[in-house]
Amino acid sequence: FMAFWAVCRWVGRPSLQALILAGVLAGLAAGTKHPGAVTFVIGAGAVFVVSTRVNGWTKGVIDTVVYLSAALLLVAPWYVRSYLAAGNPIWPLANDLFGGLPFNQAPKVISNSSATPGQQGFEALVISVDWLTRKWPAMSPWNWTFNPSGWQKAIGVYFVALVPGILLYARSKRHFLLIGSCAAYYLLLIRFLHTNPRYGLVLFAFLAVVCGVVAERLRTSGMRLTRVVFMCVFLVGAGLNITWAYVMTESVFPVALGGESREGYLTKNVSNYRMFQYANSHLPESSVILLQGIVKGYYCDRQYLWGDHPYTGVIDYDDYDSPEQLLKRFDELDITHVARMIRIPKFRLAFYPQYFMDEFHEAFRSRYMKPVYWDESYVLFEVNYPEQQAATN
Repeated sequence: FMAFWAVCRWVGRPSLQALILAGVLAGLAAGTKHPGAVTFVIGAGAVFVVSTRVNGWTKGVIDTVVYLSAALLLVAPWYVRSYLAAGNPIWPLANDLFGGLPFNQAPKVISNSSATPGQQGFEALVISVDWLTRKWPAMSPWNWTFNPSGWQKAIGVYFVALVPGILLYARSKRHFLLIGSCAAYYLLLIRFLHTNPRYGLVLFAFLAVVCGVVAERLRTSGMRLTRVVFMCVFLVGAGLNITWAYVMTESVFPVALGGESREGYLTKNVSNYRMFQYANSHLPESSVILLQGIVKGYYCDRQYLWGDHPYTGVIDYDDYDSPEQLLKRFDELDITHVARMIRIPKFRLAFYPQYFMDEFHEAFRSRYMKPVYWDESYVLFEVNYPEQQAATN
């Protein structure tokens, strides 16, 4: 958002300092997450068009180069690192183009994953009434507000309450451009990327500006009742937000204020913390741990692999017909230990097997794995390869 703001500021008041600032912010956006690269792609186009129209081709090219240089100077180290590590500067995106390190179910840029199957090219851009009808429950801002399917799909009530007001209070060209940009971004987001609002945080940054325009008009309304009602609702909403923030963070107050230790808090609230602490203190630093049914490996100081995560998994168990074949794959990956969740929650069974009730995994466990740690939720196994077993015997 700040990167877009800086470009707009440069358009209004052109200067070398403002142009470099815009490039720096674009580079920071791209370095934060790959979709941030869109900011300097759009920004470079805006800089070239505006500068060319005002100052001619030569100045347009120079300004564009200055802008892109400032952006790429910041993000280039990350692109170089990704290229050296995975053969793709923007890994795992565009792997088909760069031929980078394989990535299970790698995301595709402009994948059209939300569109109607079989549509290609310009046809895929056309949004049909049938598609809108089918997708509306998942893409409706109303449902994101009042009926979200999970906290990650929830947005604040201010958007649905205030954004429609822009249709009444829009007066300047800037307002209409802002509305059009939000609408276009929204349609592209839910059409080509995902109907989950968390993938469109830039959209909500701009919608917040729209909300601010409407809020200011309501606050300065010529109708006293409108001003009073709006301010009362706003203050009540602000109070509820503060209360909700307190409720959500209340459990960490004792840690922040020194009344509870960090270790004690993590032990109580992070289910796999005890297992990883054991691994950190008892396993050799050369250990490689395969995570089964676990995606949170943050507190593990040993190297770990997401074994079967649907997007980043390194093993597809359906590819192996016998425990011996699976063991060979373990050996190829230098896996020394396995951290396994004992009971996979029902909502995750579409992605993970129920290991201790699965015949194949039980056969593998009984032959090649030995438990070294367990608690009520997790087990840490050591993988016993045949040569190790022979040496022990």
